[in-house]
Amino acid sequence: MLLLDEPFSNLDAKLRGRARSWLRHLHHQLGLTTLFVTHDQNDALAMSDRILVMDRGVVQQVGAPEEIYRRPANEFVATFIGQCNVLRATVAERIGNGRYRLRIDGPGSALDVRADALTIGARAVIALRPESLKLAPRDRGEHVREANVLEGELRDLAFLGDRYRYELTCGGIDLVAQGGQAMQRGSVSIFIPPEACVVLSGAASEQRGQSPAPGAAMVG
Repeated sequence: MLLLDEPFSNLDAKLRGRARSWLRHLHHQLGLTTLFVTHDQNDALAMSDRILVMDRGVVQQVGAPEEIYRRPANEFVATFIGQCNVLRATVAERIGNGRYRLRIDGPGSALDVRADALTIGARAVIALRPESLKLAPRDRGEHVREANVLEGELRDLAFLGDRYRYELTCGGIDLVAQGGQAMQRGSVSIFIPPEACVVLSGAASEQRGQSPAPGAAMVG
């Protein structure tokens, strides 16, 4: 077994990318089992076949990088791996075809989601990745009259090279979104596709807490 502990920590961005590709190629060429420990989540997602996420010594989820990112097992994993918006809601009704309507705390808006069996009246937690939120100016939003639209305010944005990062507030809830276009600060419509909503059980969310603990660890 090859043990690698923070091997790229002192490399600049370009050299880090080259070293990452070289090491992944070497790993497959030699066929060695490699345990890669890192605080950089980009390295963990890019290098790993499987990722193990721990909290206070307890394994929370083991899976392929895409599974960990797109289908987190609980709120801890969702907020620890990458950026994630967390909405708390109540299951309002079943609308058929594996879809449910949830009532979001704060703005009180309805959000249709795809999920396995949910109990009407139960509490739920919804995890949303920033890139899944679609923004449009409120006066000409394409989705204004559709379901799954929240009305909010774009407070700030930052240019990150290949994308923009938007900071939003909606009914007292802070949200983060990403997109490819610059937008004016002010009122916006926020469209959330049903398939982008990952519904986490309330029990698991309450048990794990709302933010990563100082002892959290990720092994890729």
